[in-house]
Amino acid sequence: MPLGPSLGTIFGVLAAIAIAIWFYLKPPSTVENISLPKYTRFEAPLELGSPRDCRSEKGCLLIYIGTDAKSVDSIPSAVELSEALIGSGVETVFAVGRDQMKECVRVARAFRRPVLLDPEGKLPESLGTHETQLWVVYDGLGNLKERTGEPMSSVGVLRKLGL
Repeated sequence: MPLGPSLGTIFGVLAAIAIAIWFYLKPPSTVENISLPKYTRFEAPLELGSPRDCRSEKGCLLIYIGTDAKSVDSIPSAVELSEALIGSGVETVFAVGRDQMKECVRVARAFRRPVLLDPEGKLPESLGTHETQLWVVYDGLGNLKERTGEPMSSVGVLRKLGL
């Protein structure tokens, strides 16, 4: 007569624990609908916006940057990429965060287009990362296609969206 649980029971419990841990640590597969203040233009009141406001059927690109010098230097190339993707029907959402609201607004002015402000860093945390630069490709339904800390090219974005 065996003492204790059977080997199958032990492995079953270990497998259940491993699956639960995987579900808990698994990075998100969708872009959440987080309400953030949106800077639209100089001295205009802030509006509420979200990365899910992108309703393009082809797909969306979220470019999230911090207020550090390296991030600010990437703004012209980010705007250029956004303009290149418009012809393909891909919409770009810009966000600035991880600093005081005053600094986020200062950087947002450089875009000369609507920018989400995220001083608390809620957006990268909802995407399972803590990077200061974040490039996220997702479809119109919010399903995540690519998440990277490195700038992407228009060809790379279109490839991830299957275009």
